Amino acid sequence: MRRRAAAPGGCSSAYYGPFCQKCGAGCVGGTCNQNGHCRCTPGWQPRTCSLGCSSGWYGQDCTTPCGTGCLGNTCNAVNGECTCKPGWSGPMCTTCAVGYYGPSCQKCGAGCLGDKCAPDGHCTCHPGWQPGNCTKRCLSGHYGQNCTVACGAGCQGNTCDPEHGNCTCNSTKWKTGLCAECPHGKYGDGCNSTCGVGCQGNNCDDATGVCTCGDGWSKPLCDACNSSSWGSTNCSLPCGHCAGDGSCDIVSGNCTHGCSNGFDGSACFLKLESEDVSVGGVVDAQRTTPTSKDKPTVPVKPMKRGGADSEEQAGHTYGNTSASAEHVYSNVPAPSNGQSISKTVRPPVAAPRPSAKPSRGNVYENVQLSGAARQRPEPPPKPAAVSRVSSGAGQKADEYEEEEDVYNTEDLYACYNTVSTKPQLDALQKYLLEALASGELSAQFGEFAKGMTLPHKDGMSEENVRKNRFKAMCAYDFNRVHLHRPKGDPDTDYINASYIKGCRGDKQYIATQGPRDTHVNDLWWMVWQEKATQVVMLTNLIEDGKDKCEEYWPAAGKTQTYGHVTVRGLEVEERADFVIRPFTLKVKGAGERQVTQYHFNTWPDHGVPQASALVDFWRYVKARGNPRVPLIVHCSAGVGRTGTFIALDIASELEAGGREVNVQQIVIELREQRCIMVQSEAQYKFLHEVILEAHTSRDTRIPVDKFEETFPSHISVNHHNHRIDREFKMLEEMGKYRPKRSYRMANMKENIDKNRNQDAVPDDDHVVYLNVHVRGRNQYINAVYMSSLKKRQGLVLTQLPIPNKTLVDFWRMVDGCHVNTIVSIGSQNEEETVENYCRFWPPADTKSITTGPYVITLVSLNVLSDHLSSYSLRLTQKGENKVGEVQLLHYKDWAGELPDDMSSLIQLVDTVKAEDDASSPIVIQCIDGAAKSGLFCAIYDIINRLTYDDEIDVYMTARYVQSIRPQAVSTEAQYRFLYKVAQEYISHLSVYQNTNVRA
Repeated sequence: MRRRAAAPGGCSSAYYGPFCQKCGAGCVGGTCNQNGHCRCTPGWQPRTCSLGCSSGWYGQDCTTPCGTGCLGNTCNAVNGECTCKPGWSGPMCTTCAVGYYGPSCQKCGAGCLGDKCAPDGHCTCHPGWQPGNCTKRCLSGHYGQNCTVACGAGCQGNTCDPEHGNCTCNSTKWKTGLCAECPHGKYGDGCNSTCGVGCQGNNCDDATGVCTCGDGWSKPLCDACNSSSWGSTNCSLPCGHCAGDGSCDIVSGNCTHGCSNGFDGSACFLKLESEDVSVGGVVDAQRTTPTSKDKPTVPVKPMKRGGADSEEQAGHTYGNTSASAEHVYSNVPAPSNGQSISKTVRPPVAAPRPSAKPSRGNVYENVQLSGAARQRPEPPPKPAAVSRVSSGAGQKADEYEEEEDVYNTEDLYACYNTVSTKPQLDALQKYLLEALASGELSAQFGEFAKGMTLPHKDGMSEENVRKNRFKAMCAYDFNRVHLHRPKGDPDTDYINASYIKGCRGDKQYIATQGPRDTHVNDLWWMVWQEKATQVVMLTNLIEDGKDKCEEYWPAAGKTQTYGHVTVRGLEVEERADFVIRPFTLKVKGAGERQVTQYHFNTWPDHGVPQASALVDFWRYVKARGNPRVPLIVHCSAGVGRTGTFIALDIASELEAGGREVNVQQIVIELREQRCIMVQSEAQYKFLHEVILEAHTSRDTRIPVDKFEETFPSHISVNHHNHRIDREFKMLEEMGKYRPKRSYRMANMKENIDKNRNQDAVPDDDHVVYLNVHVRGRNQYINAVYMSSLKKRQGLVLTQLPIPNKTLVDFWRMVDGCHVNTIVSIGSQNEEETVENYCRFWPPADTKSITTGPYVITLVSLNVLSDHLSSYSLRLTQKGENKVGEVQLLHYKDWAGELPDDMSSLIQLVDTVKAEDDASSPIVIQCIDGAAKSGLFCAIYDIINRLTYDDEIDVYMTARYVQSIRPQAVSTEAQYRFLYKVAQEYISHLSVYQNTNVRA
């Protein structure tokens, strides 16, 4: 049939062509031009909009693929919603359902706890399943969590139940059930009794509990001190000059029958030069009866007060390990009636321990000293002449470990003195900030005792001196760790390690040196003997070209025997500032245990690390600690960095118990237990910084399982929340005292016009230096390094390139940093709204662009959603054979202060996480390289920690980001948004709720 030609005057708006055909059904408004072309509504194919989207596509112009999980690869042509295949979830079937993982949403392993797993399939296993994806049962001979426990020695065929370890015994001598001997340290019927504390090697007879006693313990069970020793936990302290049979109270050390002639005090350590001791005008030279209020002291070198010798004995209290009455690190009693201490008094330059208050029961406290009748502590023997001592054949020992001692906090914190009001700061914060700004810390440090001040003959004996890494540093006799070696081991009981008192007892810590190759066996035996579960390492193996510590552990998957202990390395986990190395330890006939080494590896060769990095590490270790066993800490010498770490922990526990934190007193007490703890002035100043950082963030960490309890209602960025807003005010307040940075590189004349915003330039400590040479270009680019959870310098934040100025520098950076992934944050109409907009990758219809020596080619485009596209790019350099593949994720839903849509933002984060293998930095680019990039980095860190560590700490994350890009997280709304992201991630994206999973 012939069509009728259009009437004179043409077709109406709903028709087109010479025969006035009707416009396509999908034309917006039903109108089209004379060719029939029109703007389509979603769900129709361009240009005539007469055909709906082909199967597998939807949206505007049918350019968006249906979700990967859509059944039959079909979806609603307008909005993309579809029916999901098994294992997929969400309205568009783009995410895995709970219990599924990976790009194809395969089912999590059968052994995964809660049937949940991480995006890569890793999960926490039920007992009886091999770690990783939990798809395989334990191998024969092992059972339990992660298959780390060996089946009982009496199990028939060396096989047992993979979950509980029960098996059929091969003879009647074994205990039924596990068919095993009593665990190490247990004995008796059902293995329910514990071997005596004094049993050597913690070994005793399985049936009777009888064992070989260590020094100071009473036979046969070694569960009490003998008559000449005392100590509530170790019987390692000798009684004083006690009269009669020389015995003393095993808990307090007070002499049972008074003092021998010439000595006084409850523990009879005080030597009198004259019998003419006047007590209120009355001579009482016959007093020998101790009182319960007397406290024995180990004599030390008297402290000085104001330059004059103190007449008081600076004693160190042992025996009473309670943290309630008068704690060794704090002379301030715990507050009563639930009130916290309202005032923190700055300690004097040299503050000896105050003497006890006068008491009727202790007549000696009221003694008036005059003339020759002065009481004084017994002088310790003179230190051995150590200057010519060798540390062993073929090994040269230095006098002391060298530590950087230049750290000018007065200039860094000078701004504290210029802020007139400080309403957000509590007393401890003011004390610490004032100390850092005052210049008085140098004077305080100069007053600390130097060198070896207490008896140490064991460590300097001929057979032991070679075991000291540094020839002038060893453990004091009174609190050194004694190695209770297995029977037949001829070596001595010495190791350069010291028990250190904490708020919870005499042996809360062990401070030790980093072992040499000849002393590795001793370290592992100490770890086994002390039942330690954690070892903290604060040094690298080599620093500044010097050996600092032997690599004393086996690699992951390897097994090595060190003396009597066999160590198997498990899967290693790396973080930005530290490494986590778990091990299984086994001693023949004594079972297996697990211990974890936490290696902080970013303490610089010179200077001190970033305070937030050490606090993050300390908090990670502390959250996983076992308070019933000592925490072993070492650096190289076991005094400087080791002392700083232990002092931070002590200060934290004092503060948590409502006690005053006196940093100077903590260091004084530490040096009375191990020489030159907190070795350098720089470390002493830095200690104030880390205590400040830890104290300020003490309540900001929230375990994921407590988040809903903490925030039971919906978090809104537009409404006040008392807790969140209080944290933000503290973030702002502490930001005022941020150390001053240098911006010399960014402010050089030739670099100023390379910055889009002069208020957002990189500081010299974090700027990215370009290492690929291009003629006529220097090394500067407006970009900074920032750490991700698992990689130091794992992120690069940079601005949008400036046309004809910095485009080539952007790709030099991508090339030189070996970047695999770029995240570009913008908005739908950014090309029209951003001044000097620069599209640094080729559009779909151009295929390639050239800048300087680089050619950037578009390989493929994948539209992931309405707001997120993935470009696969190839980077080549003219005249070079090397080719680089780069993925660009272009996010177009962030026009204002915050992202416009939460679900698309989380999709972006998940996509970045999937690409992040920590092998190279990820570039995060926004207009100025600071505001949006910084907020995104905070979001990325929060979600990563939520996923891997089961915790959220918005404050510490924001504090770290602001230390590098101060322009980030600058408003209350942005800070609330960080909490809102965490809440949404926990509540609605259940597939990523695997917060018990560790990659």
